[in-house]
Amino acid sequence: MSTAQPFYPHDPDSEIMLQKDRAEAAQWIKDLEHAEKELALLRPLSAGLSQSGELTAELDRLREKNNFALLHLRLYAKDMANALECDTMACDAYHLENHEQHRQRYAKHIEAYRTLKLTIMEQVAATDPPRP
Repeated sequence: MSTAQPFYPHDPDSEIMLQKDRAEAAQWIKDLEHAEKELALLRPLSAGLSQSGELTAELDRLREKNNFALLHLRLYAKDMANALECDTMACDAYHLENHEQHRQRYAKHIEAYRTLKLTIMEQVAATDPPRP
């Protein structure tokens, strides 16, 4: 079984890292776009639950944060072109640290999204009678 190699041995390390970071940022954007769709679908599901007011408010807050995160990731993805122009270690370090900060914010947001989604789904399952 052969696997496709997205990088070539003659590519500079900085270019390989930039390609990897761009692909990762693109995947984060796709994940948050998908989360936005799911959050919209979860809102009506949460309406009939016992804690519907709290859940609806939390869904609204999370959707707002999701939109904010999407905006920042899209701006970051556009700004990544500047990383290729780096010619110093300090510049490379800045872009590496910046990417790690985006990764951490993304991971924290996705965790909050998954937690809320699971809370809603558990409540839906508890109120929905089992089907034969």
